[in-house]
Formats: sequence, structure tokens, C-alpha cells
Amino acid sequence: MKRALLLIGLLLAISSLHAAAGPVTAAAVAAPPSVASVRQLLEEAQSRQLLDQIHAQVDASLAASMKVGLGDAKLTAGQTKIIDDVRNKMGVLLREELSWARFEPMMIDIYQQTFSQQEVDGMLAFYRSDAGKAVISKMPRAMAITMQRTEEMVADMTPKMQKIAAEMLEAIKAEAEQQQKTATP
Repeated sequence: MKRALLLIGLLLAISSLHAAAGPVTAAAVAAPPSVASVRQLLEEAQSRQLLDQIHAQVDASLAASMKVGLGDAKLTAGQTKIIDDVRNKMGVLLREELSWARFEPMMIDIYQQTFSQQEVDGMLAFYRSDAGKAVISKMPRAMAITMQRTEEMVADMTPKMQKIAAEMLEAIKAEAEQQQKTATP
């Protein structure tokens, strides 16, 4: 579950920054872009569609995480239904909380705080170019590959983390036993 939440955070960060990133410039502070131009930019960058794709990817990742978490457990039909219901509830919650109606005003505010009108105009020109259109059309694939490879990295790391946690618990247990021995006369 923590892995799914981390992944959601990562995807949101990527989606909100995929247009451009960098420090706040003096120009951005001096001349914020209009709401209309930011909306145009979000539309040109197909941000709404990207958010929908993120929802689908997170849902698939959540299903895979639950499957991995259960391991080889043999589930009854009732248990499988419970797990499916929980996953569906999480998906509904994700789509409600991260809906375009909530996401768009946040993104407009972020872009207005971060970019100047000139910078937004430049991004609009880029996204209307062939290269910009390629970025828009290929970004979902790049994100899917990134998510898959990140999941593989986390899966490889998980046993190592579990071993470290087990060693920590053993050390805590040994320390508690040592404290008991020294406290008993």
C-alpha cells in the first residue's frame, strides 16, 4: 500500500512538472500568466488525458501490489471479492480526490506562481510544434515504462529492506533482554 501511495505521489509530481521545470524566475514573479493561457497550455499538453491515464496506471499498479502482497495465498471467492471491492473503492477515491475539477485549479495556481506569461507562451509554442506533439503523444508510454521499471527496482529492494527491518527488531529484542538481565539482581 505504501508503495502504491509513493507511486501516486511520484506520478503526480511527474505529471505536474512534465511541461517544464525549474526555479521560479524573476520574470515569473513579475508577470504571471493569465488563467486562459494556462488553461490553453494544460489543454495543449493534454493534461486531463494524462491524469486519466495516471488513474488507470495507478489502478493497475495497485492491483499488482495487492497480488504481490498476498503472495501465494489461496483465496476463497469471497475473499477475492473483498479484495476487488477494496481496490475498486481505492480507485473511486483516487478519481474523486484527483479529479480534473480539483486538479485543474491547482495546476493553474501552480503555473501562475511558477511561470511568466512569456514562459507559458513559449511552452504553448513548443506543444504546438512537431516536437511538442511527440512529447505529448509519447509521454504516457515513457511514464508507463518508468513506472514498470521503478516497480521492478522496488521489488528488488523490498527483501533487502525486510531483512534490515528484521535485523533491527532482533537488535531491539536483544537490547531489551540485556536491559532485563542488568536490572535483575
